Amino acid sequence: PFLTPVVCFLMPCLCRRSFLTQLVPWVNELQENLAEVADEVGSEYDYDEDDDEQPEVEVPPFAPVLRRCGVGATRDAAVLFLRRIYEILVCSAVEPRLASKLLKDLHASALRKQARCSWQTEFSSVAGILQSASRRVGGMAQTAGRSSCLQYLSEMTINQLIIVYRTMPSVR
Repeated sequence: PFLTPVVCFLMPCLCRRSFLTQLVPWVNELQENLAEVADEVGSEYDYDEDDDEQPEVEVPPFAPVLRRCGVGATRDAAVLFLRRIYEILVCSAVEPRLASKLLKDLHASALRKQARCSWQTEFSSVAGILQSASRRVGGMAQTAGRSSCLQYLSEMTINQLIIVYRTMPSVR
């Protein structure tokens, strides 16, 4: 099976936990502060370029957003790095048939299966179409479960390491 290089943890797929999920609450708080200032000032405020008096808006601190963003990106990089290690272990320690099932690309497999099985439903009855669809859904569920096994294992390993790290008395 084809392995992705270990260096690919720099790819943009790391944005799951990082910047946007941390930025949205900050923007919401800033928007609430702007709405409060607009309510206080009301329509009596006319913006003049010469006017030195402008309403002050309380801007929430951005440093915690950046810190949480860094923690999320580091965590995603650790999960991806550990998944690549698990893939290397699977390739070297498990029989090839099981390794190919664990390392299967789910999206490509679904496209191949759809192309292979789509012609069978054209000339069948409604019951035959439903029966073949249910078989295909069951097969795809098994394939999805097997192919995401290493991802879940790496996520759980990192979660357990974080829990152990946070509960160690020497870290507090």
